[in-house]
Amino acid sequence: MKKIYSSIQPYLCELESTINQLMDLDNNDLNNISKYFLSNYGKQLRPALVFLTSGICGGITKKTQIGALLISLLHNATLLHDDVIDKSDLRRGNPTVNKIWGNKTSVLFGDFLLSKILGIICDFNCMDLLEVIAKAIKQLVYGELLQSTAYINLHNLQNATTTYFEIIRCKTGSLFEACFTIGTITTESEFLTKEMISIGEDFGIAFQLKDDLLDYGSGNADASKPLCMDFKLMLATMPLINALGNAPEELKTKVVNTFLQKEATMTTNEIVKFVKDYGGIDHTKQLIYDYKNRIVETIKKLPQSQYKHDIMELIDYVM
Repeated sequence: MKKIYSSIQPYLCELESTINQLMDLDNNDLNNISKYFLSNYGKQLRPALVFLTSGICGGITKKTQIGALLISLLHNATLLHDDVIDKSDLRRGNPTVNKIWGNKTSVLFGDFLLSKILGIICDFNCMDLLEVIAKAIKQLVYGELLQSTAYINLHNLQNATTTYFEIIRCKTGSLFEACFTIGTITTESEFLTKEMISIGEDFGIAFQLKDDLLDYGSGNADASKPLCMDFKLMLATMPLINALGNAPEELKTKVVNTFLQKEATMTTNEIVKFVKDYGGIDHTKQLIYDYKNRIVETIKKLPQSQYKHDIMELIDYVM
């Protein structure tokens, strides 16, 4: 990743330093949580996309750096909340905040990060960034609500597919859309905004499709992520939905009953084999390929620069 991030590495280092300072809290107990959470920092994908987009669109500004900070804080807040919702004990191979300190602390710490976002927006009077962040939060929460309450009817696979894409467009696509939007508007390159927003949403959908493959052991498998966790949480994703569409009725019924926990007749390995054998993996890979191609074709039309080269490299790495 360092090679891909070479053109924006100083900005990412400064961002990490800013976050560490921002989260250096006076209370020792809270500071321990903050340091623990920040020590498990990820690949900085989302702020990197903000910087690369801004570089493509005319140059990274101070406002771009503020926007990347907001995106980073928002993403980390969603991780703290997601781990509670998904009852996750591990993230990136380490115990989650909710596993060590409890659900209440994890939710409140996520809320604390959200409060930091509001404070930064007020301090720098970034009302245009507030509009982007507010839209992203609204869609993120709506996506979570939809996933928690909407019944994905696996006996009606066309409806299941529509609902699935609506969920991932909100849950994942919205934050990536915000990354590309902020990267664009902080350079005042309005003529590129529509193109970059469309890239952001497509990027988010492809990213989620790739993540959904991991649940069935495909892609660059994350050893810290147990197989079929989405399945066990009754979250129907594209690999499963597509495989069901290709399966004989008797086997389909057996899988759906296991999914709905009406009867535990199939093991994890049997579910993984089913999804692979009936085309769920290959179909999802093809969808990722199609979204990736659409993103690449749009980016090819943008002005040539090192930032453009790096974002193309990043797309290859992620997808």
